[in-house]
Amino acid sequence: MREHGLSIIPINKITSFSAIISQLDKLRTELKYSELNILNPFNEAYIVITKNIYTQHQKKLFYNPKFIEEFTIEFSKYYFQVINAYLEDKTIVPVWSNIINARKKNIPNFMFLLMGANAHINHDLAKAMIKVFDSREVDNILPDVLLVDKVIKKSTPQILNAFEEQKVLPKLIKKYGKFIYLYPVIYMILLWRVNAWKKYLKNSKSNIPKNEFNTYGTKLNKTFIRVGRLMSI
Repeated sequence: MREHGLSIIPINKITSFSAIISQLDKLRTELKYSELNILNPFNEAYIVITKNIYTQHQKKLFYNPKFIEEFTIEFSKYYFQVINAYLEDKTIVPVWSNIINARKKNIPNFMFLLMGANAHINHDLAKAMIKVFDSREVDNILPDVLLVDKVIKKSTPQILNAFEEQKVLPKLIKKYGKFIYLYPVIYMILLWRVNAWKKYLKNSKSNIPKNEFNTYGTKLNKTFIRVGRLMSI
């Protein structure tokens, strides 16, 4: 087992919004001093979005509040399982492993955020949908999906302030070109959420191969790594 400041996440104790947020907050501290500190931008964005979704949940604005919490819990476990797999030297799915393997490359922080979002949505979200939706009936889920999308869009300014860039060019773009720095990332995330839904529907009809969940996201992350290295020259 690896020894570097991170601790195994008790997946079985992730049973509520509060538990997710508590674990993400704990990771915020642990990641800073670990080999996986490149996940910090993604983790910070995850904290912001989850807290904002939880706020809407507490205000009873979701049509299916119990389901939203259950699904958010199940979805978060995929991210936490990646951390555990790394600590236990277990196999990590390619879409996540190529992020971890890029940790020593000279890449802007927002690209690591983008790669983490890509892995968590294009791989994890579609799989979570299959696991949760196939086990129960959910009525009128569209209003809740649209509310989550709205929360993500409104979270952009908070995410922008949640992490810093170290390199000159990304730092300048973040300061003076916000609309070409993070806003395209947010809209890409929203598009990926739509694609994840399509993957779920395709799987439910034709039982698509499991490796299809990895292929698209893995190719995207390889592209992001190349672009990120160019931005840091």
